[in-house]
Amino acid sequence: MLLCPHCLNILVATKAAERQNILSCPTCAYRKNICEPVINTIVYTERAEVEEIDAAQKKGGDITDTVCPNCAHTKAFYIQMQTRSADEGSTLFYKCCECGHSWKEA
Repeated sequence: MLLCPHCLNILVATKAAERQNILSCPTCAYRKNICEPVINTIVYTERAEVEEIDAAQKKGGDITDTVCPNCAHTKAFYIQMQTRSADEGSTLFYKCCECGHSWKEA
């Protein structure tokens, strides 16, 4: 991904003439000829293993007011964990205080 040196917008690849491609800025008049092939690379990483933790057995496990989808009890233990990449939100894991049903909320 290249940025426009004038206004810092993302340059868009377009075809100007036969066998000639350019990078152009959609905001200003900046244009750059593409002399080399454009190669897209996607790198996939393996997901990290997630260890299941029983909130009821964790010392200091917090209790919150939430409705169990299994028995409609209004109290559940919960923990918050980062299960995905750092730029995404955390996941809440719940365990009903009454029936022990577990569920998660991303």
